[in-house]
Amino acid sequence: MVNPPLKQDIFLSIDLDFWCRRSIQETKTFFELMQKTLLPKNPIIWVEHHDEMLPHIAILTGERIVNIDFHSDLTSHQNWEEHLKNPKAPNNIELNCGTWGNHVPWPKKTEFWWVYPHKCCIAGKNNHHNTSGWCHTKKNPFLQHGKTNTIAACNWEKTKMSYGNEKKLLKKIAPQICGVGICLSKDFLVIDKTQTIKFFQKEKKKHHAITL
Repeated sequence: MVNPPLKQDIFLSIDLDFWCRRSIQETKTFFELMQKTLLPKNPIIWVEHHDEMLPHIAILTGERIVNIDFHSDLTSHQNWEEHLKNPKAPNNIELNCGTWGNHVPWPKKTEFWWVYPHKCCIAGKNNHHNTSGWCHTKKNPFLQHGKTNTIAACNWEKTKMSYGNEKKLLKKIAPQICGVGICLSKDFLVIDKTQTIKFFQKEKKKHHAITL
C-alpha cells in the first residue's frame, strides 16, 4: 500500500536573533541542510521585521507555524475572560514584530510551535527583561491547556515550545513545509554577531531572495 503524501501545511519562520546563540559553523551547517532539503521548491522570503511576513503567509494554504526564534512572537488577549467565553471575538492585539503570530490570517490555525535557542529564553513565566524571549503581557499562551483555552489566549488551537535540535526538526518537517521566511531583525540581537549578520546577508544575495 502506498502511503498518501504528507500534508504541506507548515510555514517555517526563521529569525536571525536565534543564531546569536549558535556558532557561525552551526549556522552554516543548518543553512546547508536547508538548501538541500527545501530549495528551490520553497523560495525564501526575506524581511527586516517579522510582521512583514504576513502578506506572504496569507497567500499560502497552511495551518501550522514553526518559528525558530529567540523570541516567542506570540502574546495573549488583553480581555482574556471575554475570549474564554467567545474564542471568536475580534482580535484586539496590536500588530508588531512580537505579536505577528497572533495575526496569521489562515482560517484554520492548528499549531504554533516556538523553537528557542537557549534556556534563558523561557526564564520565568512572565519575565520581560532583555534576555527573555517571552512576548506575552498577561496569560502565557504556551502554558494554556485545552483547545478552548488556547484559542482564547492567542487564536491558535495548540501551542508548543521546544529547545534547540533545529537540524533534527528540519529533517522531520521538511516534506510538510509550504513556505519559508527569514527575518533579519538585527535590532533584537542580544549578543553581537557580526559574522552571523554578514553570513545572512550573503545568503540573501546568493539565493536571489524574494524581499517583501
